[in-house]
Amino acid sequence: MKNAVLNKKHLISTEKGRELIKNLQGSRIVSVEMTSEWEQQLESIYKNKKGFGGYKDFLEKIKTFTKEEVERIKKLTFQASLKPFKEKGERKSKKVGSVRNHPKGYRRSSF
Repeated sequence: MKNAVLNKKHLISTEKGRELIKNLQGSRIVSVEMTSEWEQQLESIYKNKKGFGGYKDFLEKIKTFTKEEVERIKKLTFQASLKPFKEKGERKSKKVGSVRNHPKGYRRSSF
């Protein structure tokens, strides 16, 4: 999934990127409080000399939290993108395009 494109010196978000930013607002995963909490936990691991085991447990908690948060956001995004179906009579057909001189020799006026 491409969330941004680089245009010379500027990083420009794509439509998907803007949607992601919108859905992340208010999420704990991007909150200052969560960052602070993680920093405190890392400092505690260091000060209490919990070593690699403490760090490994910390990473597992972050992985679990992140996975749950991503799933929650996916559900929100999916629900927001659902559009109601139109009734049978409401649909309008429209011409999508035409093919004239296709390299394989096909000639079809519309599809």
